[in-house]
Amino acid sequence: MVKKGAKLERDLSKKYTCEQAALYADYNARYAVWYGKHHNMEKFFYYTAQSYAGFVGVTIKCKTCKQAVNAFFRSDVVLGKKIIKKRGGNFKKCLAYSQTGFETYKGLVVGYLKMNQKMMRRYLNKVYDWESGAM
Repeated sequence: MVKKGAKLERDLSKKYTCEQAALYADYNARYAVWYGKHHNMEKFFYYTAQSYAGFVGVTIKCKTCKQAVNAFFRSDVVLGKKIIKKRGGNFKKCLAYSQTGFETYKGLVVGYLKMNQKMMRRYLNKVYDWESGAM
């Protein structure tokens, strides 16, 4: 446990990159969510604190918002690859399938931005069909 008023003994700011901080934040956030769903609050708060440390690292190391966003996208891909591999899947096959849904989601977002209910309904049905096909 960390005591109130405790100070960091060493400067970690020089030992990691923007991408590493984003990966750390993303990894720990996923564990926090998992433990939260399973009602283990001790581990939930632990991983939430670790995730927060990663987000602080992102704010320190990333020079622009664009760099931070790209770092989080990269961390999502890295973690996705590991999850798919652990489950015995094929990342390239999953990636190829996921790219087929771009136009479907794009239509849904455009319909939402235009507040066109008919377009949103049509594309939401397409999204449902597309997602159901993935199973």
